[in-house]
Amino acid sequence: MRLLVTDLLPRSSAATDGEVISPARTCVVLDTSALIADPECVFTFPDADAVIPLVVIEELDQHKTRLDDVGRAAREVIRTIEDLRVGNGGDIRQPVAVPGGGTVRIETNGLHLDQVEAKGLDPHKPDNRILAAALGQAEQRPVRVVSNDAALRIKAAQLGLDAEEHHRLLGRRDDERPVGWITAEVSSELIDDVFASPHGVAVDALIGTEAMLDDAVGTNEFAVLRSGSQSVLVRRQGDRLIGLTRPAEAWGLRPRSKEQHFALDLLLDPSVRVVALDGIAGTGKTLLALAAGLEQVMERGLYDKVAVYRPVVPVGRAELGFLPGGLEEKLDPWMTAVTDALVALTERRSHADARTLLEEMTERDKLSMEAVTYLRGRSLQGTYILVDEAQNLEPPTLKTILTRVSEGTKVVFTGDTSQIDAPYLSERNNAIAVLIDAFEGEDVFGHVRLAHCERSEVANLAAMRL
Repeated sequence: MRLLVTDLLPRSSAATDGEVISPARTCVVLDTSALIADPECVFTFPDADAVIPLVVIEELDQHKTRLDDVGRAAREVIRTIEDLRVGNGGDIRQPVAVPGGGTVRIETNGLHLDQVEAKGLDPHKPDNRILAAALGQAEQRPVRVVSNDAALRIKAAQLGLDAEEHHRLLGRRDDERPVGWITAEVSSELIDDVFASPHGVAVDALIGTEAMLDDAVGTNEFAVLRSGSQSVLVRRQGDRLIGLTRPAEAWGLRPRSKEQHFALDLLLDPSVRVVALDGIAGTGKTLLALAAGLEQVMERGLYDKVAVYRPVVPVGRAELGFLPGGLEEKLDPWMTAVTDALVALTERRSHADARTLLEEMTERDKLSMEAVTYLRGRSLQGTYILVDEAQNLEPPTLKTILTRVSEGTKVVFTGDTSQIDAPYLSERNNAIAVLIDAFEGEDVFGHVRLAHCERSEVANLAAMRL
């Protein structure tokens, strides 16, 4: 959502010339990476005065022609700042009030380049000029440098400045984010009740220590209920705990762990239209999601086709245009992981069988593999969408994907938030993290973190010890 400041602010909201800013308010100096990661960043500091050094505008101008998420974000930030400027008489050199109580302005002067150079930093580099602007502000009041560039934050600390990373939607740390399930000690009677009733047990009927399950298990979250040697897996649906008493299976694939069982339960439930699976490499995220898609398209007929999307994150100079061939051939290196998952789902674990299945489903328009880049403007009807490697997606792209979803469509995001290849993203502000924070508790959403590597003994050792 892009705010039109001209609709929200009167022209009188700009500070008058010569107005002295209260030293009690903290100054927040925003760098380019923070604005790229969250184009609405300027509106997220209600109790502070946001300052954007002019060199940041220059960097945004250099990024705006890029045909990716960074270019799109740069253009949106530039338009937002232009709305602020026009809505306040054409001048943004003085503080301009923004919704929420904060202010924003562009700083041209007051750069302490001599202090930057004295520390051995090149005063001509944009990052160092941003730090010089922050040093100038620090002479008047407390200053925080907000940047998603770790190197810039380190340099800021060496200059005696407070520095922090910007987290879109006030996202939680990765270790604070819910895993989607808990383990709880309960009475044997409760376990017996779960097994006896196909409709589960009412949460509001629980008493004593078991009543804590009402708060501990949210909508579409799971629990392992234990009592001595007895145990049962349950999922909360509405106000009831429903037992997962039947073996789950999709396209011949059976879960190897409780987390995989939880994941399949969400993947095979058409009422849960948005699913997020995160976890380390080898936990089966892509395999489970693809198997569930094939099962519901080819066997159950719930969806018309499986559409697999992956972000194209180049390494070095290996952009799409750098590779030979047409679009399908260019995308092939990024889609190999999906082909590998198909190999695991064939009866003989054969690459030839997987290729035959892929070609057959593609010819019948039952399976497509595309880059997220080409999703804008689409409207996806009756489709099972798998967005793989979603940790490399910017939050604005997450919104683009979800706004493409029409009735009868399900979308599954898989990824490993510890393996992020995209610039300006971290474990806290990537698409999966933002999705979990924003959709938690919604009836149409479910999330499970898979913790155990099931690929092989070697892969498990590597994941745990390296």
